[in-house]
Amino acid sequence: MKKNIKERVVLYNVNEEEKNLIKNIFLELNIDVNLIKAEDEEDVISSNLVSFIKLPNNEEKRKELEDIYISALRGWKLFYIIDDNFYKNIEEIKKQIKEYHDDYMRKNKKDSLNNVKDGIIGFAIGDALGVPAEFKTREELKKFPITDMIGYGTYGVPLGTWSDDTSMTLATMDSIIEKRKIDTDDIANKFLQWFRNSKYTATEQVFDIGRTTLQSLAKYEINMDEAKKCGQTGEMDNGNGSLMRMLPIAYYSYFKKFSDYPEKDYYESIYNYIKDISSITHANEISILGCYIFVMFAIEIIQGKLKDLSYEYIKNLDYSFFSREAIKKYDKILKGNIKEELVENIRTTGYIVDTLEAVFWLFLNSKDYDETLLKAVNLGGDTDTIAAITGGLLGMHYGIEKINENWKKKLIKCEYIEKLSDQFYNTLYN
Repeated sequence: MKKNIKERVVLYNVNEEEKNLIKNIFLELNIDVNLIKAEDEEDVISSNLVSFIKLPNNEEKRKELEDIYISALRGWKLFYIIDDNFYKNIEEIKKQIKEYHDDYMRKNKKDSLNNVKDGIIGFAIGDALGVPAEFKTREELKKFPITDMIGYGTYGVPLGTWSDDTSMTLATMDSIIEKRKIDTDDIANKFLQWFRNSKYTATEQVFDIGRTTLQSLAKYEINMDEAKKCGQTGEMDNGNGSLMRMLPIAYYSYFKKFSDYPEKDYYESIYNYIKDISSITHANEISILGCYIFVMFAIEIIQGKLKDLSYEYIKNLDYSFFSREAIKKYDKILKGNIKEELVENIRTTGYIVDTLEAVFWLFLNSKDYDETLLKAVNLGGDTDTIAAITGGLLGMHYGIEKINENWKKKLIKCEYIEKLSDQFYNTLYN
C-alpha cells in the first residue's frame, strides 16, 4: 500500500547552480537521491518525494504554482519554493529533509499490517494509562504525577483496564470486519452488545459511558430507527464520545483509497462516512467537524507524513461542508498554531474542541510515545480519552516497537486487540 518514494527528488525551473546546491544538501545528509528534472507542473504534482520549484516572474503563473504547492501537501512529499526565504532557512530545510527521510525509511520497513496495530495498541494503552487518573485536576497530578501504568484509581479497576473509548473503537472495527463495509445500524448494534452484554470490554464490566452516548443508544434501542438519526443534536451534546472512536474510520478511508477519487469526491466520501458514524451518538455539527479534522489528519499520519506538514495540510483543507460558526470553534487549530500554545491554555475537558486541541498540542510537540502519553495523563481532566486519541497518533507515528514493553504486557486482552487489528487489516486490504 505504501508508495515507494525512496531516492526521488523532482526539480522544476531550477538552474545549474541551484541544482548543485540541492545536490549538496543531500550529499551532506548522506542521502542517496536521484535528481529528476520536471518538464512541466504536472510532473511536480505527480512526484512523490521532495520537490524544489522556482516560481516564474509572471504573476498569474506564480499564483497557479502556489496553488499547486497547497495541493501538493496531499502527496507523499516535501515541497520547497526556491526564493530568498529558501536560502535564509537552508539549515532548517536540511533538518526537515533529514527527519522526513529517517521517518520514511523507518516506516517503509514496516508493512501496513503493523501500522494498524501501531495505532490501535497505541490507542488502547493510552486509554488504560488514563483510566485511573480521570477527573483528577492538573494541580493534583503535579503533586502526585502518574509515572507508570497503574490500577484502580478513579474507577477501582485493575491494572491495564481500558474504558469505553477502546470498547467502542473495537466494536466499530468488528462491525467493519463482519460487514466488510460501514453499516451504521450494525455499528450501533455492536455498541448495544457492549453496553448491555459487556462485549468488547477489558474485564466484562462497562463503566464510564457518557450521557450523550447513553441517550442516543437508548433511543436507538427503543425505536430501532436508523442509527444515524439517533444522535443528540444540542449544543451541550458536543462531548468527545464520537471523536474517540474515529481511528478505525481513518484506516478505512486510507485503505479504501478514497485518495484515488477526484478531489471533490474524495472529501465528500470521507465527510459522509464521518457524519453518519458520528451521528449514531453525536449529531451536532461541531462534533462532526471535530471528527472530520481528526480523520483527515490521521490519514496523513497513517501514510508516514511529517507531523508539521500534516498539520499544515489540515489547516488548508476546504471546510465548506460546515458553517462558519462551527469552523470558528476550531480557530486555535485551524487559524492559529496550536503547537505554540502555552500549556496553561490547553484545556482537558470532555468538550470535543478542548479534547482535539489537547491532542494536537501533545502530538505536535511530541518527541516519543511514552513520555508524551504520561504528559497527556498528567494534564488531568478527561485523561483516558485524551491519552487514547493521542496514543493512537503516537503509535502510528513512532511505531509499536517504541511503546513501553511493560505497558503492552500489562494491557488486558492485548492479544485479543492485536488479533482484531489483524482481522481489520485483512478486511480492509483484501
